[in-house]
Amino acid sequence: MTENKFWDLIEDAWNSAPEFKEKRLDQLKEDEYWVNELGVEIEKVISDKVFPKLKLVLVKFSKEESFEFNRILERLLYNLDREEVHRYLEGGNDGFLYAMGFVVAMGREYYYLINQFPEKGAPLVSEEFAYMTRALYHQLYDDENRGIFEVDRETGSNVNGWK
Repeated sequence: MTENKFWDLIEDAWNSAPEFKEKRLDQLKEDEYWVNELGVEIEKVISDKVFPKLKLVLVKFSKEESFEFNRILERLLYNLDREEVHRYLEGGNDGFLYAMGFVVAMGREYYYLINQFPEKGAPLVSEEFAYMTRALYHQLYDDENRGIFEVDRETGSNVNGWK
């Protein structure tokens, strides 16, 4: 599993909500803070359509593929785990993690935009992308690695991001 394949899987999952796939990308062009009706709708679409579509793919993965998917997801979340990102995504420990999950769920383009320009982010959340892939891995493989695949995805784990 490569990072490109990871992002391709996220994009494919968005095909379950074609009416929102383009609207999601249109939000990238906005300069304004976008916690609005569309943002709340997108949160629901991620939860009700995008993640379930991705889950259908993940349950077919080998243990190694599932491990790699989670390793990449952890690394992406860890890279967002910074004070300047938190300033815009907000939330407590879990809330910020869920907000980082939303950034990943939105796809590669949005992720890299927020990673570089956190002020373009908004406090919208996706618990599914923060935790559920790890839970699915443990459900399928009863693995004892305590849920850490490479780095810790929890808020504050990236000590260099919180100086």
